[in-house]
Amino acid sequence: MWLQCSRVLRERAERGLYFPINHRIIDQRNTSASGAEEADIQSRYRRQLRSSFVTGETRQTEPPAWSQRTRPTHFFSLPLPTWCLLRVRVKEMHDSMLFSNAHIEPLLIPAAKLHVTLGVMSISGDTSTAEKAADPTAPDVLAAIQDCVDQACHDTCTGPLQLRFRGLGTFGHGRVLFARCITEAHFTTLDTLVRRIRRDVGLGLGVDMKGNPNDSYVPHVTVAKLRPSQIGEFGRQLPMSMWAAHQHHDFGDVTFNRVDLCSMKGQGKDGYYHVVSSVTV
Repeated sequence: MWLQCSRVLRERAERGLYFPINHRIIDQRNTSASGAEEADIQSRYRRQLRSSFVTGETRQTEPPAWSQRTRPTHFFSLPLPTWCLLRVRVKEMHDSMLFSNAHIEPLLIPAAKLHVTLGVMSISGDTSTAEKAADPTAPDVLAAIQDCVDQACHDTCTGPLQLRFRGLGTFGHGRVLFARCITEAHFTTLDTLVRRIRRDVGLGLGVDMKGNPNDSYVPHVTVAKLRPSQIGEFGRQLPMSMWAAHQHHDFGDVTFNRVDLCSMKGQGKDGYYHVVSSVTV
């Protein structure tokens, strides 16, 4: 009986972690060591409250039913620089995982494809040469999207974005493993930029942006993913034993200077995604 009551209390406590916070506090700190550093306390608390302290599971906003029926075709991303500490340390972590279990290699994201996703969307038609004639409006939509992103970057960013990545987390019921972006450096600027892009592209242009444009943004770099076709072989979620030893790993700081609009079809140079357009931050 006592064990049953304890289990109920633990479940209630964990559900309580997801209680939303409706206030917004901005802590703008100036120190001689780090210069002007932004910390959005509300985003920090909301992200923590949406995450399980045990498994690092972060709840994602469920898109409406009409949006779920349409597969995403494009996404916005911050591509990693050619050389950065995060890419090196993710590769070291992957090597350590493979040393323990070489069977999990299909689950790992190649180092060449690492990026920060800013938003995922569905655009009717494709920009490939074969289909341009069939859907002449697609290039116009892509051009309008690029203009929106260019204006958003111009109004929001004063220079390249520096982000800090510490620890691992999961979402999608444990099917996606990612490196966390902590709420320091230009986290607030990135959050403002993403909200602006979601509003202008999703609401302004009427593009099907997945997720809730008013929900808090959780920037991350996906390092491993369990696809539906792999569930039969690996189960319904990534085993925690695979990444528990790296849960609090320091992945370093990264400076981003470009926002890409990428297509989920095809492949670009150096093993990265096909980049439709780019905007300099």
